[in-house]
Amino acid sequence: MAIEQLLILIKPDGIKKSLTGNILTKLSEARMLIIGAKTVKVSKELAEQHYYQLKDKSFFGELADYIQGLRRNQSRMESRRPDCPFI
Repeated sequence: MAIEQLLILIKPDGIKKSLTGNILTKLSEARMLIIGAKTVKVSKELAEQHYYQLKDKSFFGELADYIQGLRRNQSRMESRRPDCPFI
């Protein structure tokens, strides 16, 4: 049985709208096992690394600014489950 891993990012607007609990509930209902979680302040370098495949697009700067949250944190989690479908 294959084990798949997902990176789950709750972006700044999700934090602002207090969606973290709802997202964790959905993951639990899908029998996902949270193997780690932390709140991070995304640096410009990390934002650019995360979206590197879009660096030539006209919206890249706005996207990098958005994920940085401009004074907002972001929650980052990893989860796994055997034969995990995308949620």
